[in-house]
Amino acid sequence: MKSILKFLSSLMLILSFVHADFIYENDLILENTPTVNIDEFKKKVNLLGTELSQKTSWNIYLVLKKEIDPLPMLQYQQKIANELKAPYIILAIAHKEKRYGIYGSKGYREQFDIDRVKTDYIEPILGSKIKGDPRAKYLAAMYNGYTEIAEQIAEKNNVSLDNAIGSTNKNILSVLGFALMSVVVAVSGVLLYRKIFRRRQS
Repeated sequence: MKSILKFLSSLMLILSFVHADFIYENDLILENTPTVNIDEFKKKVNLLGTELSQKTSWNIYLVLKKEIDPLPMLQYQQKIANELKAPYIILAIAHKEKRYGIYGSKGYREQFDIDRVKTDYIEPILGSKIKGDPRAKYLAAMYNGYTEIAEQIAEKNNVSLDNAIGSTNKNILSVLGFALMSVVVAVSGVLLYRKIFRRRQS
C-alpha cells in the first residue's frame, strides 16, 4: 500500500509539471526566423526548468522583452515576482534598452555565482557582433545564462540534470541559426578554457 501511495505521489508531482512554462513572458521573438528556432528554444528551456524544479524546487523564469521602460529592471522583476512560484529566479532582458537583470526570492544568491554567470556566460555573447537579426544574440545570451544558473543550482544541491548542456553549450547550435554559430562556438571555447584553468588552480 505504501509503495502504491508513493508511486501515485510521484506521478502527481510529474503531472503537475507537464504544462510548466518557465518562459514567463516573451514579446521578443514570437515565430521561428532564419536565425532562431524559437519553438526549439522554448522546448529546451522548459525541459531544463521543469527538471530543475522537480529535483531542487528552484524555479528559473526567463523574461524576453523588447522594452520595459519606464520601469527600472529591478523594479520590473519585483513587480512580476508576486505571480511566480517560490523559490524562484528571474532572468530578464529588455532588447531595445540593452539591459538585463537577475533577481530572485530569498536565498537565491547562495545557490549560484551571479557574478560568474554575468561575466562568463552572458556578457561575452552580448558583447559580440553578429550579422542579421540582433535579437538572436540576446536570446543566445539568455539561453547561456539560464543553463549555467540551472547547472550551478543542481551542483549546489548535489543532483544531476539529464537536460543539462554542459560547459561547451553544444545543444545551443540546434536552437540558433548559422548567423550565431561562429559567435557561440568562439565564446564557448573561451568559457571552456576558463573552466579548465579554474580547475587547475583549485
